[in-house]
Amino acid sequence: MGGLEREEVRAVLWSMLREAGRIETDALTEASTIEDDLKIESIRFVELQVAIEEHYDIQLDPITIIELNELGKVLDYVWSQAKQRWS
Repeated sequence: MGGLEREEVRAVLWSMLREAGRIETDALTEASTIEDDLKIESIRFVELQVAIEEHYDIQLDPITIIELNELGKVLDYVWSQAKQRWS
């Protein structure tokens, strides 16, 4: 994963939103928000976070994810953490 690209992380994140989050991702954009657009239940949020952490072998701060709120910002956070881990 040394040359991890943002689009790779985006594809994985959107896939996990479909699978773990049980969210229809066709209408989602990077401006979509966790709070207003996803309306994700807390248990699904935890499942999604765990899936991301296990996939990239990283630790994510759930408060940071909630505060970032927009999927594009969350994507950049996950990408940054994964790049640090795998560089």
